[in-house]
Amino acid sequence: MKEAIKKNKKIIIVGIVIILILLIGISFAYLTTTLHGEKEYLVRAGTLDLVLNEGNELTLEKVIPIDDSEGMDLNGFNFSIVNNGKIDIDYRIYLDDVELTSGESRIPDSAIRYSLTRNDEVFSPKNLTMMGSNPNRRVDFGTISPDETINYTLRIWIDYDATTEEASGKTFKGKLRVEASQSVGDPVADVLLTDSSNNINTTDPEQTFITGENPNNYI
Repeated sequence: MKEAIKKNKKIIIVGIVIILILLIGISFAYLTTTLHGEKEYLVRAGTLDLVLNEGNELTLEKVIPIDDSEGMDLNGFNFSIVNNGKIDIDYRIYLDDVELTSGESRIPDSAIRYSLTRNDEVFSPKNLTMMGSNPNRRVDFGTISPDETINYTLRIWIDYDATTEEASGKTFKGKLRVEASQSVGDPVADVLLTDSSNNINTTDPEQTFITGENPNNYI
């Protein structure tokens, strides 16, 4: 009878250990999301609350090559990132190709220039190839704080030095994609071990007990 009780006790202890491991894994995770440009997107997951607001369409079609000074005078593509959550969010903005319709030909990235404005900061013109290649053209990245809004303007134009073969009668269509991640929570073990109201009992060489009020527990 005593052997059976002792065996059951070990099974219960093993079960508790497994549950504790699962709790640690669940409570320390990353909330991730991807927003695809299509006017306005909002995502909420836990405290992750990110909005992508878009303005005019991002298209180059039936336009002529211009120099950088003229390109910088374009109205551009306006969008903003808004953090309505309660903690910081890490984000990355990508520019993806949009599938062209039948009969259209795409302008190569090497023939396109762009400039990005972030809030009041204006970046110098660069070739689109500097973003990387589709689907990994990274427009910008950073961390946005709670209640913060970051406003962007992305200007694109055909390079003045583009050849007729590269640009004549061709089209570029793109859309934004935002990937965001957010570290949430602390490992259960850290919460238990660092809280001064908890007591760690290691008098039994085969077992460790943690008891306390934060969280209300007896393990």
